[in-house]
Amino acid sequence: MDTSILITETFAGADEPRYVSLAYEAFTPVSLLIRRWQVADAQVWQAMAQCWSDPLALFALLQDERLAAAAMIEGEGLNPFYTIGQAGSRPFVQCSAAELVAKMTTILVNGGAYGGGLRPPSRFGRLRGRITGVEAYGYEEEELREAARDLLRRWHPEGDPTRAYYHDGAWCEFFMDVAWDHTFLTVHEDTRTIGLLMITDTD
Repeated sequence: MDTSILITETFAGADEPRYVSLAYEAFTPVSLLIRRWQVADAQVWQAMAQCWSDPLALFALLQDERLAAAAMIEGEGLNPFYTIGQAGSRPFVQCSAAELVAKMTTILVNGGAYGGGLRPPSRFGRLRGRITGVEAYGYEEEELREAARDLLRRWHPEGDPTRAYYHDGAWCEFFMDVAWDHTFLTVHEDTRTIGLLMITDTD
């Protein structure tokens, strides 16, 4: 096992998960942050385990200087200048892995503040596309659901996360708090891994 305290993956470039590219397509303009952490230090993991009932406390812990230094990549923890738990922010909702996949799928289907989303076009939409020459686009819901499942597998290849959470508000200063904000958080307690996706509307 790696002897560092915290190993960070960012899934950039060609390694970008399908769900992330679909989120950019569904919500542009959007700002997005994705992370996977593996905690090699047992004492740090025990400290994190005290935060499962309150993910905001977990994110505050991830700003700790010792963890930020251990990540070995500058800025790959949560930005220490973010204020965690902004005024009026709601608590995270804990759910099953299946419920999280359903939630992640729904936001892709429905789209952002102005609607749209990635649902397949209606029969009228396809007809209008043929008439106007503008190609109608969209995805079957099962394809979007599989992209969500694949992201969880990328975070936790050993199996479904043992804990899953979501949040639909601006709980830290990463979020623009314009029209909608989404956070998806997963934990696999056996492998000491944490997955995080944060999406915010920037328009």
